[in-house]
Amino acid sequence: TVMNRLNHLKETLLTNLKDCREDDNIEFLILDYNSNDGLEKWMQENISNFDNKVTYYRTTEAQYYNRSHSRNIIFRLA
Repeated sequence: TVMNRLNHLKETLLTNLKDCREDDNIEFLILDYNSNDGLEKWMQENISNFDNKVTYYRTTEAQYYNRSHSRNIIFRLA
């Protein structure tokens, strides 16, 4: 779950995807919890080569980050 943490995701996601490319049992679920830092655009531009490994969801309802709520959403989506 991510809200306005694009810089952190940039540091980790692509490296993790490359490291796990050969493992068919790994999938990354990303919940954009109403980020306003360009996360949606960055995901569209950078995950196309990893479509089978990444599932991206976005909600626009949250005004503030709520750890429990965001995790409940992503667990249900999983």
